[in-house]
Amino acid sequence: MKSLERTMAAVTGGPYDRRSVGLTLSLYGARLTGCPLYDFYTDADRYVQGQIAVKNTFDTDIFYTPFVLTAITEAFGGEVKYFKTSPPNMSKPAFKSGAGLSKFDISNIERHPRLVYLLEATRRLADALAADNAVAAVFLSPIDLPPLIMGIDAWLETILFNETEAKKIMEMTGDFFVNMANLFFASGAHFVALPVVFCNPAIITRRIVDEMALPVLSANFSKLKGPLVLHHGGAPMTSFISSLASLPNVIGYAIDQTDKFSDVRNLAGEGKTLLGNIDGPTLNKKTPELIRAQCANILKDRAGDPHFIFSSSGADIPLDTPPENIAAVVEAVKNFAGGEDHAGKR
Repeated sequence: MKSLERTMAAVTGGPYDRRSVGLTLSLYGARLTGCPLYDFYTDADRYVQGQIAVKNTFDTDIFYTPFVLTAITEAFGGEVKYFKTSPPNMSKPAFKSGAGLSKFDISNIERHPRLVYLLEATRRLADALAADNAVAAVFLSPIDLPPLIMGIDAWLETILFNETEAKKIMEMTGDFFVNMANLFFASGAHFVALPVVFCNPAIITRRIVDEMALPVLSANFSKLKGPLVLHHGGAPMTSFISSLASLPNVIGYAIDQTDKFSDVRNLAGEGKTLLGNIDGPTLNKKTPELIRAQCANILKDRAGDPHFIFSSSGADIPLDTPPENIAAVVEAVKNFAGGEDHAGKR
């Protein structure tokens, strides 16, 4: 069974030979190829070489486009700091307030070199792997783009105290999001993965979630030419996942390591694919034995659930993670047989 068929079986509920494995190893490709991170995050060829090395080394099923969302910051005029062992971070936002961002001309922004890099990496990754493997593009939703462009504090101030300006900004970022997401699909991505942070009522008010955030997501998701997976964004999804259930073109949720699958399944419904939930960013601090035990527990918990993909939760698996730790995850999934029903839906 091809990796792509195995992954799609988790979406459709069809039969599978084993669980699909999707580990966030976008960064780790730089280690396997000895590529400096500045080159890795600016040269699409170097990035794809890293993902091919991941495929050849670990034989996972899902591959991700560059997890370098700060490329968006740079495209809007912000400044970014690059590091030797981790992805870049924003060092200076493009705008200090919503007033500047709302007037920004996005008509040709997809031609900016940083966004061209993301799209070119997607195309080349799809050319190399998409016939046999799922390719997932990583981006941000219309409500999560503004904090990467103007900073979290400025966006919070805008969305809480100037709703008129916030709506203008989200109209603009909505157009940008739809354009980029559909370009990812046209470049060969099978789905787009989106962290959803600013529809979490622990961060903004429930009223803003209900009256602003969710309508913006619904309107823009309906314009897409492919499916989405919503990512927990660093916070448990259990408290707000039910509010996401009716959003169009969403096929699944990548849950936090602290979420319980049974709780999320009850809230999300039977048809959505759940991805997770061993913690990727701390995989470097564990032993292979502990990793195999954690994987077995997750697999036992999801035995009989046809809509499940074994994935790492959180951001990239760190560069200093021993390769045997990553191999332990893949081996645990491949070797697991206890209590599994591979027949799919009946």
